[in-house]
Amino acid sequence: MRVGSIAVVVPLTLFWTGPCREGEAVSAAGRDLFVTHCAACHGSDATGNGPRAGSLATPPADLTRLGEKYGMPLPVDTLSAFIDGRGDTHAGREMPAFGEHFFAGEPDDPRHEQARRVAIALILDYLETLQQPPASP
Repeated sequence: MRVGSIAVVVPLTLFWTGPCREGEAVSAAGRDLFVTHCAACHGSDATGNGPRAGSLATPPADLTRLGEKYGMPLPVDTLSAFIDGRGDTHAGREMPAFGEHFFAGEPDDPRHEQARRVAIALILDYLETLQQPPASP
């Protein structure tokens, strides 16, 4: 499961220097990472209706509404910390700490830390493309 993600993410670390806004390959990489690591709970459409959603004590968030909650563009630092989950951002939550999940077993390798950051940035970039307009009052 992680091997496919590593194959996509590690080459991208060689040229990625900021927010990913262009290129079908980058968008596809973000979508692939989302499907592999997030869709089981959040659903393939990111609305929180994944196959594991019913078994969770807290329903997964509708990730297509992050823009309503946080504003646009999405706050990369805030959401990256939440997805990464290392530290105290996941206290009492069922969501895995993906900072530990990505490239587990080799935490001290700086290339893997960069790859973690890139993977999370790619997922966030993909999620930004899924944002729905604010609901009418």
